[in-house]
Amino acid sequence: MVRARCVAHLRNLQTRFPALAAGEIIELPNRDYRYRLILPKASWVEMVRQVAEEQEWSSFKNQAAKHQGAAGTKYVRALHDVWEVMYRLQQDEDRPEKGPPK
Repeated sequence: MVRARCVAHLRNLQTRFPALAAGEIIELPNRDYRYRLILPKASWVEMVRQVAEEQEWSSFKNQAAKHQGAAGTKYVRALHDVWEVMYRLQQDEDRPEKGPPK
C-alpha cells in the first residue's frame, strides 16, 4: 500500500510507471492519508529502483517545483514548510535541552 494526501500524486505514479496502473486507488476520507494505492510489493520495489537509478538532482524541492508547475504551488510550499520544521530540529540539536523549572 502506498499512501498519499493528494490523489493526483498516485495517478501520476500510475501514468509514469505502467506496472502500477493495475493498482487500485481507494479513498478513506477520515484517515490521515486519504488516498491509498493497493498493489503488489514487487511492483512498488521496481518503481523505487527505477526512480533511484534515474535520480540526478540534488534538491527534491527544486525538482518538484520544476515538474509541478503552477498547479503544484501548494505542494511545493508544503515541502518547504516541512524542510523548515526539520531544519529547526537540526538547529535545536546544538542547543541544550531545557528541563523543567527548578
